[in-house]
Amino acid sequence: MLLLFCQNINPRVEYISKFLLHEVCGFKVGLTNDKNRYQSYSGPSLNYSELSFDKKEIRIRPAALLFENSPASVLLHVKKINDKVEFLLPSQNSDQLIHDPLAAAFYLITRYEEYLPYTPGRYNSFEAASSVSFLNGFLDRPLVNEWADALKKQILEAFPSLPVSAGKFSSAISIDIDQAYAFKHRGFKRNLLSFFKNLLSFNFKFLSAQTATILFGRKDPYDTYEYLQKIQQESGLQFIYFINLGKYSEFDKNLDIRNRAMKRLVDELKEHASVGIHPSYFSNEEPEKFKSEINSLTELLGKTVTKSRQHYLKIKMPETYRNLLSNGITEDYSMGYATHPGFRAGTCTPFNWFDLLKNEETSLKIYPITFMEGNFGEDLGYSPVQAWNAMKESIDRVKKHEGYFLCIWHNHTVNERFFWKGWKNIFEQTIGKIKDLS
Repeated sequence: MLLLFCQNINPRVEYISKFLLHEVCGFKVGLTNDKNRYQSYSGPSLNYSELSFDKKEIRIRPAALLFENSPASVLLHVKKINDKVEFLLPSQNSDQLIHDPLAAAFYLITRYEEYLPYTPGRYNSFEAASSVSFLNGFLDRPLVNEWADALKKQILEAFPSLPVSAGKFSSAISIDIDQAYAFKHRGFKRNLLSFFKNLLSFNFKFLSAQTATILFGRKDPYDTYEYLQKIQQESGLQFIYFINLGKYSEFDKNLDIRNRAMKRLVDELKEHASVGIHPSYFSNEEPEKFKSEINSLTELLGKTVTKSRQHYLKIKMPETYRNLLSNGITEDYSMGYATHPGFRAGTCTPFNWFDLLKNEETSLKIYPITFMEGNFGEDLGYSPVQAWNAMKESIDRVKKHEGYFLCIWHNHTVNERFFWKGWKNIFEQTIGKIKDLS
């Protein structure tokens, strides 16, 4: 066992030491504030304090961040040496700036900066471009895992006999169903409005597809569910579908929950995959909407809904996650940015959400996003080939840290139609590479 000494053991110290040293590094960890116990312990030791002990130990000088009780502006300096990145934070007992990997990791995975004042951007949420990771050019790197690896190496060099549990690469393929069907089952009025909208905008590809689907019985372009089920069965990978059940609006365009086709689709999906809620755009500000959507999906599934992913990845700290918890959600898959790829929380390892205002760890497990096809295709304008190169790098980076690879696709992006022609092949290549590594 690795024994960590800290004079002031508090919820922040307990939380980040468990995550970084146990869940990421793989050590069995004990904590103590008893100087005599620590001094007499003959096993592997980590001194997280300003005190000095006459023994063999690894020592980390603590930053002040873990000993505060509420979020406050932080003097943070980013230091880059070759390929190495450090966060320099004020030390516990002085204004001297030091790199404390525990405090630095805590800053990133709790999304500390999202509790501080910021100007909401697109989708009325915290923007990737405002984050310390984006501004300093390392959003694409899981820095928390990099710091953990460096600390793990240091500890094992000092205490080579310390038992360590090996991590294992894992993954999930998640499919967002924002709009179950492009034309079918939408009713005469919505299809008529769509027809004239496409006509006025000279969108003849959609007009042609709409005519073929409605008048001549061609398969709906967004109906890719048989194909997705086939891929899932052949690969043996975990698939999770997130379904938007919000009332029709500018941002929510799915079928009404009372629509028989929608009910039939949910029935089919739940038989072979996990199904979670994709909360409507406005449910973030109106909790009653979310509660209603949860109840509707619960009724359709015939069981409790435990998985959720925010529409447009809208997260407001801490309200969004508190709302999820109060409605029985235990797993969230929203930790990424709607406009930029990368590691929003600086890690590729799932973690329990820490409520900074209550200063406590919660039971809500956060699964960080690694890749979303929309980031590359729509926001960055990547070709399928460019996206595939980026995808390979992302998967390899997560594999290097034996992390969790979560990618987001949509039912309409694997149809080889319209804007997404060529992306179905990228989807299949992704599945193949993940399967080879699993």
